[in-house]
Amino acid sequence: MTHIGLRAQPTVAPAYVTDRVREARARRLLAELGPDFAADSIRVLVDGDLVVVHGTDGARAGFDIFQVADGALADRWSAHQPVISDTASGHSQTDGPAEITRPGQSARSGRLVEYLVDTILVGGKHDRLRHFFSSHLIQHDPLVDNGLQAMADNWRSNRTVYGRRLVTVADGEFVLTVTAGTERDAPRVFYDLFRVDRGMIVERWNTVTVMPPRLPERVAAPAPAPAAQDAP
Repeated sequence: MTHIGLRAQPTVAPAYVTDRVREARARRLLAELGPDFAADSIRVLVDGDLVVVHGTDGARAGFDIFQVADGALADRWSAHQPVISDTASGHSQTDGPAEITRPGQSARSGRLVEYLVDTILVGGKHDRLRHFFSSHLIQHDPLVDNGLQAMADNWRSNRTVYGRRLVTVADGEFVLTVTAGTERDAPRVFYDLFRVDRGMIVERWNTVTVMPPRLPERVAAPAPAPAAQDAP
């Protein structure tokens, strides 16, 4: 993941965040970045002062996180990896549902995923993954097949260790987490985008990057267990 300083600071109306105006204003914001930002934005998430774009330029796919401050774009982080056409699951790195259909679900989805990351993934409690993920998990990691077991096997073979959650962006049924950790003992940053349906994670997109000099980070205590009505 590389941090890219913006050469220009396009102005964005503060109502972009406070009024939670979604796709139209998000895409207008991206247009203001100019021709240097050529990625096809497939999913756009808004959570507080953070805007996440999940997309591809045809050669690379991944995530851009923008921070909005005082009505302008203040910062940007990017995490992308090469597009692989022949994937293990048959799904591309960006296909699948893109529209936010349950905007009132943001807090509930965020709590569920934060607890999963902080307690289950960071704790290495893979025997409890079935309480959070559908057994028919739709997978967009190009090297991993569909299904919960395939993902768990991949983490085991790659010695994937989630260490500390840095950022969560929750918007409707979609939740992006950024987590520092290791893979085969090498420092890595894991970008995971989850789609939540009826209290279970049913779909996952991801990007894994080397550890950059500076990370997007929001200091946060470990998430508490989801309330009874939120628990899977």
